[in-house]
Amino acid sequence: MKNYTSISREELVNLLTTILTLNLDLNTPRSTFRRVLNNRNSQISVKIGRNNKKDLNYESLFQIYSATIENNGLYNKQICENILPIDTQQHGCTVHVVGMIFVRIRVMEVVDSRNYRITIN
Repeated sequence: MKNYTSISREELVNLLTTILTLNLDLNTPRSTFRRVLNNRNSQISVKIGRNNKKDLNYESLFQIYSATIENNGLYNKQICENILPIDTQQHGCTVHVVGMIFVRIRVMEVVDSRNYRITIN
């Protein structure tokens, strides 16, 4: 098992607040509309689709990051469903919105169309 260096909650919040700016593109090659609408009060709002948005709080993102470390550095739908079950059921794209948030703040990379891997080691 690879040993991943965990970033602290404070480091994660710093990355989220400084990098995730208004209108930042969070699209994968298969999506079009995903952009940061807002990032304040420990919550990120992301446009999904033409008329919908998804709100994600920093605490959930930190839980996902921690669970990813425990999963040998691999983030996927199962982790997202465990931490954000209702969001993931209502909008399957939540998995990729979260994955691309981590890609944009440079702590994960895309592995394939279903998985993301922590890059900090």
